[in-house]
Amino acid sequence: MRKIITAFAVFALLTATVCAGYALELEAGHIRPFAENILKVTSEDGGLLTIEAISGTIPLENPVTELRVDGGTTEICWAGLTFGGEPLTSGSVTLRAMLTGSDRTTEQAEITTGVYSAMPAILCCLPAAQVFYPDGKHVLKIECAVSNKGTYEISIARKDSPEESVWHCRTVYSGRGAPMVIRWDGKGKDHKFCPPGEYVISAWSVYRSQYVQTAEITLLEEPLPEPELAVTGSLIPEDLSDDEAVWAALTAPVVIGDGVE
Repeated sequence: MRKIITAFAVFALLTATVCAGYALELEAGHIRPFAENILKVTSEDGGLLTIEAISGTIPLENPVTELRVDGGTTEICWAGLTFGGEPLTSGSVTLRAMLTGSDRTTEQAEITTGVYSAMPAILCCLPAAQVFYPDGKHVLKIECAVSNKGTYEISIARKDSPEESVWHCRTVYSGRGAPMVIRWDGKGKDHKFCPPGEYVISAWSVYRSQYVQTAEITLLEEPLPEPELAVTGSLIPEDLSDDEAVWAALTAPVVIGDGVE
């Protein structure tokens, strides 16, 4: 009886040793969106590594998907963003690492860590109009959504020469919630009006210049004709059962701002 117990104990010890060889460890500090957050994964054997990120109901971008790694410690750099490029909200995030070995067995490790406020970065760059006629009286508004207060740069270049900016500015933004608004009068670095054509607007943070947001704008040779004002009548058809009338009302032109002042 003692021999059987001893043999069972040895078998259990060997099994524990084998399982320990496949053990997976995951380490991470607090996550700050748009920063170079380092995730450390340690395993004795290699395989295909996937790390999922879960925070609320918003789909997050996986730090890594089916990355082949060797045994030992692997460091993964993660920006802490959603699939749409938005930063994680402050709070917490759960990271789940899964390593699939050559024998098709999978080991998992999971941790929950805090999320700090995002590093300064541009989320989107949106000119208030797609066409602009520089006449010295109006300016083009360019709205930039930012992740945090900081120093930002905006550059405008011809589309056929994107590396040669015709206009550039640097601004310190300390607003909360509201987008950063830049105003351009259509003049270049030489203080002369830029010639008509296609231009590219680029915006980025001086701290995270790899996250560049762009938009396109067309400078016109002459202003657009002013539309005639006329009474359009009711915006809602009297007979809502008439599908054609309802559709015509929905697709009718409406008055919008041209983005200049």
